[in-house]
Amino acid sequence: MFNNTTLVGRVKDNIAIKKTKNGNKRVEFKLVVTRNYLNHRGVREIDSFPCVAWNQAAENLARQAKRGSLVLVRGSLQNSSKQQAEILIEEYSILDTQSQIKGQKLRIKIPPRQVKK
Repeated sequence: MFNNTTLVGRVKDNIAIKKTKNGNKRVEFKLVVTRNYLNHRGVREIDSFPCVAWNQAAENLARQAKRGSLVLVRGSLQNSSKQQAEILIEEYSILDTQSQIKGQKLRIKIPPRQVKK
């Protein structure tokens, strides 16, 4: 089986870290993606996808990405406890930061999710 999703879009709202009961850090945010074609009225529609990151990735995203940031996310599609599909982020890149303008590439590889028991 193959479950891989890659999207480029903008962060809808500022990202805030939440802690679970067992101490894991988690962020949830919506990634707004513009479709690459026009609808019957000649307008580009947008979609909003829920995304989730855990622990170190959650901390990094909350620090690096703000509302409106252009972000590439790669991860897997899963059903959440809310019975909706969400993207579990495995890797991401911030595409529009000051450090990128200066020639530094921000690409973070996220280790497999570690959950405290």
